[in-house]
Amino acid sequence: KLNSASKENWELVSPFVDVVKINGALPLLASDSGVAKKIKLYHDLEIRVSSGNTLAEYALIQNSFDMFAKEASKLGFDIIEIGENIVDLDLDKKKKIHSIAESHDLEIQWKVGKQDPRHQLEVEDILAKIEEALKLDSKKIILEANQGMGVRIYDEHGNIKWSLVGEITNKYTPNKLIFEAPLEFQQFGLIAE
Repeated sequence: KLNSASKENWELVSPFVDVVKINGALPLLASDSGVAKKIKLYHDLEIRVSSGNTLAEYALIQNSFDMFAKEASKLGFDIIEIGENIVDLDLDKKKKIHSIAESHDLEIQWKVGKQDPRHQLEVEDILAKIEEALKLDSKKIILEANQGMGVRIYDEHGNIKWSLVGEITNKYTPNKLIFEAPLEFQQFGLIAE
């Protein structure tokens, strides 16, 4: 929320924030004018705004991604985050999605990985998905973490699997990657590394 007190806090931290994500179903629950107002407040602080993955995947399943992108652009979103938690996308489909987003002046931020700890991608698949995103000129690729436990770079206790992080960062520079880190000790560990 951005009330007057939190707006003052945002003004203090905004030089250190590139993107804010309005996640989940919030854009569906709030009025269009309310979402647009929130986005404008971030834009006034020179912070870009991203949609979460949930609505984008839902729009893809409903074959309404173009309408979703058009609405997201109209509201002021800068970035649409897209993952493959409930949809599988080949490179041709990703190219089409990328083209639709660009036609609405939106950037795509691809998210790699699965939220369900029981259905994790193998390292080779993660690297291949990162490679696909780079072929689509993605500025940043997000590595899925869900709640930070049992999801790819984190074990079932939330500890960082450094060997896996190393496999990824040996092939791709960390400045192209966003490591989701929901737990504070994960954030500290990744920042220190």
